Amino acid sequence: MTTAHEILQAAQKHMQDRARTYDKPEGERSMEGTISAFKAITGVALTEEQGWLFMAVLKAVRSQQGDYRADSYEDGAAYFALAGEAAGVHAKEPTEAPWIKWEGGSSAPPDVKSSEVVEIRRRDGSASIRYSICLSYWSHSGDIRDIIAYRILK
Repeated sequence: MTTAHEILQAAQKHMQDRARTYDKPEGERSMEGTISAFKAITGVALTEEQGWLFMAVLKAVRSQQGDYRADSYEDGAAYFALAGEAAGVHAKEPTEAPWIKWEGGSSAPPDVKSSEVVEIRRRDGSASIRYSICLSYWSHSGDIRDIIAYRILK
């Protein structure tokens, strides 16, 4: 029987082995290059955290296919830890871009690219953070859900 502690220890060992294999003393750090290549191919920008989360989900799916393989759980634990690390690093970065008033139009503002993350304020006072590509409604109709201001997050 494999315990949770053994899975986590194996995940840590895998990360240390990869650090030696790829000559990176700080360990597995391939996600930045991976998401840059993914964006170049698809035009879709992922954060480093989302890249690691994608890999963790891949391992979760694989864990349900075929026979038990400890590797799926060990790698999944490592990827989820890397996602948490990336989230923590980026949470410290300032995101206080200035708010830009928005009075509507037929599409997104020209300074907002489809792959960017934006924070929006709606007429009803609510705010949310979204990928701009997920916001199909930028025009104004007087509805309480109209976007009245936005800022691009880095």
